[in-house]
Amino acid sequence: MYSVLSLILVIWSFFTGIVWFAAGSEFLLALNFLLAFFGALYILRKKTGLDFSYPMLFLAAYFLLFFTYPLLTYVGMMEPWGSKDVRVIYLFLLNEGLCLFVLGYLVGGNLISRSWEARSFQMRLSRINFLIAVGVAISLAGLALIVLDIGPSRAISATRSLQKLETTPIFLVGMYMLFVSYPIWALLPLLKKRAMFLWMLILVPMDIFIFLVLKIRTPVIGHLFAFVTMLAFREKFSLRMLSSRLRLNQKLRRVFLVGTLVLLVVFGISLRVIRGYLELYQRIDFSEVKQMILDGIVFSFQYGDFGYAPIVYQVIEQCNNTGFRLWGQSYYRIFFIWIPRAIWKSKPENTQRVVAKLLNPAGYELGLTIPPGVVGDAYLNFGLYGIFVLFFIGVIFATVKFRNGFHYALFSSLSLPWVFHLARGGFTNPLVIGVVMYLLSFGTAKFICSRISGEEI
Repeated sequence: MYSVLSLILVIWSFFTGIVWFAAGSEFLLALNFLLAFFGALYILRKKTGLDFSYPMLFLAAYFLLFFTYPLLTYVGMMEPWGSKDVRVIYLFLLNEGLCLFVLGYLVGGNLISRSWEARSFQMRLSRINFLIAVGVAISLAGLALIVLDIGPSRAISATRSLQKLETTPIFLVGMYMLFVSYPIWALLPLLKKRAMFLWMLILVPMDIFIFLVLKIRTPVIGHLFAFVTMLAFREKFSLRMLSSRLRLNQKLRRVFLVGTLVLLVVFGISLRVIRGYLELYQRIDFSEVKQMILDGIVFSFQYGDFGYAPIVYQVIEQCNNTGFRLWGQSYYRIFFIWIPRAIWKSKPENTQRVVAKLLNPAGYELGLTIPPGVVGDAYLNFGLYGIFVLFFIGVIFATVKFRNGFHYALFSSLSLPWVFHLARGGFTNPLVIGVVMYLLSFGTAKFICSRISGEEI
């Protein structure tokens, strides 16, 4: 009954969103979005079966990235940005995009068989140490390639943008080899306590090196997310626990996950602040860290990780003023992504670079990228009609097939980086990374899961 009511709520929000847009009502569009969000939350939780499955991650990222800023303006904590007309277009896109994503997911879910959900399997936990050892070796080799391509001195002193300006395809190969580190962190909770901590003696310093030298925080946050979610998911498959005291019932497991993810949000913001300080001063003044982090949290809700609304506002405004459109470049570019720019000099740029050139030409010359958000990207390509891209993203999310429940949970635990960046406004790169994560989770599940009672898995 609740599923039907939630679906009715989403459909209602879609059509009433068109009415409130025509009436130019900013408040009613915002209220409409909240209703659609709660309907979508219930539907996706029921359909996916996991609190933090990859569709649920997309929903959470969509809300945090695009509605946090408007919400804070309505309660008086932020000043409204730009003209009312732009804000109305933005909220209309936000509302319709959410409804279309959910409807696309429901349509896609009816297109394929989901027989894998009931498929039985056994875990061959003895293979995990071998898999982790191979993964660590590949990750370290990838890290070495990245540093050698950038140059040791530039890796230490240059900003992220400057590091990437003169890289070769070797850098890209190293980055993709580094993705192997994600399933390693997801597998750690399946080990005995002593083995897990021994591996952490290698993996934690590697993450510190990645952050301090390469100045990227995505792997660090992605690794922690993979570890925490698999720690909670493993009881679903009766996997070995670190300690009997860590056994959690369903409600406590949900509280544990949500609490940990809130801490990850604060940790992610803190890493961004510290990285900026390192790039500017090449050192950290620990006496100023507390104030830096507090300022960074405020900035993140204004223009940073959770303040993407102003960026989308600017994209909408620029498109309306200049008539600029990409006409699908953000999406058809995926067919050319395998061709190195060294071979094809005029290869279309990704949307982040296009938006940087549009909004900050000086920063563009220094290698700046500005993701426009999945909503801004849609508008940048096809105007109001571009929002139907969210329907097809929903279909894609629903039609992914898995070997078994463990493969599904493992892929979800690896999905934070690509899902977050997909919502934030990249399209080609996040989808490619998503495919890589799927293949890694598929290979891992195939290696450590065996069929049972003659079933093929």
